[in-house]
Amino acid sequence: MASRLLGVISALPEEFAHLSDRSGPAHSFGGLAFWRGQIAGRDAVFVESGAGKVNAGVATSLLLDRFECRAL
Repeated sequence: MASRLLGVISALPEEFAHLSDRSGPAHSFGGLAFWRGQIAGRDAVFVESGAGKVNAGVATSLLLDRFECRAL
């Protein structure tokens, strides 16, 4: 089975800093910036959504639609 892209959502900058170094170009959609990287040897897309369920929902929708992530 082919490896599927993971989506990683962080609410706060402090959480995000432990997961991604924000190196490389960012892709912007819906007012959020997304970075490609790796976690646990898997390709992933990282986003800092901001606090709240609405922000998390927007980030989730964009990860699924724009990056075709199959696991969050």
